[in-house]
Amino acid sequence: MKRAMGVAILAILSLVGRAVTVSAANCQAKLLNTANVDNLQGYRCTIVGSDSTNTSKCIEFGEFGTSAHFDGDDGFLTEALGCTCLDSGSVTAPKFDASSSQFACAGVGSATLFIGKISGKTLTGQAARANGTSYIYRCVKDNTCGG
Repeated sequence: MKRAMGVAILAILSLVGRAVTVSAANCQAKLLNTANVDNLQGYRCTIVGSDSTNTSKCIEFGEFGTSAHFDGDDGFLTEALGCTCLDSGSVTAPKFDASSSQFACAGVGSATLFIGKISGKTLTGQAARANGTSYIYRCVKDNTCGG
């Protein structure tokens, strides 16, 4: 009886664990629009920079072939970006490309870092160039942006 109950509890915990794994999506699933070719999704961004930049531009995320995960077509730093969801875990138990909301992108043509977080239809974050110029941005999902 105890053994049967232990097996039943293990089976239930196994199913619960699978449900969590299936429902947990990484940031890529939230950033991209799977209804479009290349999973393209545009965002309209307000950008403020340490170089006195204060502008509104678009950025698109999709699968363009730059990164093994997903890419950005950068409308304000004007270059292709290779992106990944942030990692978690530890050196002994890494979980790569795992974050459900945070991402990082690297510029292909220059030393540019683009990091951010998605929450609903909004992106927030910052970018930095090798010359020390930095930017803070806030973006809202916009299907008319880019394309």
